[in-house]
Amino acid sequence: MKARVLILLFISSFLIQLPISADCISEEDSFVFRMKIKEGKFKEASDDLEVLSSRCPENAKLELLETELWIDQGEELYKNKQFKSAFPFFKNAYARWRTNPLVKQRYNELSDKILTDEPITVTKRVVTIQEKIELPIATENQNDWEEKVRLFSKLDILEERIWILTLIVGILISLNLVFAVGILVRYLSRVLKR
Repeated sequence: MKARVLILLFISSFLIQLPISADCISEEDSFVFRMKIKEGKFKEASDDLEVLSSRCPENAKLELLETELWIDQGEELYKNKQFKSAFPFFKNAYARWRTNPLVKQRYNELSDKILTDEPITVTKRVVTIQEKIELPIATENQNDWEEKVRLFSKLDILEERIWILTLIVGILISLNLVFAVGILVRYLSRVLKR
């Protein structure tokens, strides 16, 4: 009898732990992680990966996410002609995912060469935003402009008042409906009692 209880306890503890370990990385976690990679926030993604690995070590999904991080980090460095820095990422990704065409191509391309990193050139883009603002030129136009400003402020006040009135009317209609339903219920209860 004791042996059966011990076996049932062992099996039930195993079944309770199984769903927890299988779903320790949620779809939301994966989505957020992949969005950070897509945005080029590799440090944040790496930090998230450490948190996930502490929550569920030796998880296949975790290894997939880590491999995706390596691929994207390597590709970003590759695009910036940082071949020596990119190679370790592709080497690690190749060890896990040899069938990925990009990983296979980059690994084969970089493994046969003497690799160097080209200097990073930083270019600044200047973006100018122009706004067209018409200022009054003469006092006649200034009076018109002041009148328009005054009208717009009055319109804002009127819109607020209309919104408040609409709210009050809606509340009154709701109260009338509740009152009417109450009267109807009383009438029906009296009719049904007879």
